[in-house]
Parts: sequence; structure tokens; C-alpha cells
Amino acid sequence: MKVLGIASITAAQERAETGSKQIDEILEKIEGQAVAVGAVAKQAAEARQFLVDVLRNDSSLRVVEYAGLYFAKESRTKLKRLAVKQHIEWWEKNKDSIP
Repeated sequence: MKVLGIASITAAQERAETGSKQIDEILEKIEGQAVAVGAVAKQAAEARQFLVDVLRNDSSLRVVEYAGLYFAKESRTKLKRLAVKQHIEWWEKNKDSIP
């Protein structure tokens, strides 16, 4: 068995500590990114809910048409702009499964 000197052991400990610090920094970055992704997902859900509220409640056909267009893009459906009932049904069915 090879016996390591104090200098070798110290150097190995320093490398391990450096590696551990780097891992901690990476984990902090990942956690920060997860928070940012969560915030974006929340904003997207709020935007979709706003569009559904417009589809349900606005009296302007043009406004409803644009809300339907943007909702279809956001939800990645192929529904027509003025398919209000289908947009709302899709939302009610899928809103809890969308981040």
C-alpha cells in the first residue's frame, strides 16, 4: 500500500473542497433558474386566464377574436379565433395540468 505524505493529503483535501464549492455554486444557479422558470410559468398561466376572461366577458367581437387568436397560440391549439366555447372548454379541461 502506498503511503501519502501530508502535502499530498492536504492537496487532495483542497481539491475536494474546491470541487464541493463549485458544486454548491452550480446548485445555487440551478435553484435560481428553477425560481425564474416558475415565475414565467405563473405569468403564462395568468395570461391564459386573462384571455379566457376576455373570451367569456368582453362584448367587442374584435377583442374576443384577438383573445381567441392569442389563446390558441399560447395553448398551442388549432382552434379558430372565434371558437369561444371550445377555447373555454379546453382551458377548463387543461388548466390544472399546465405549469
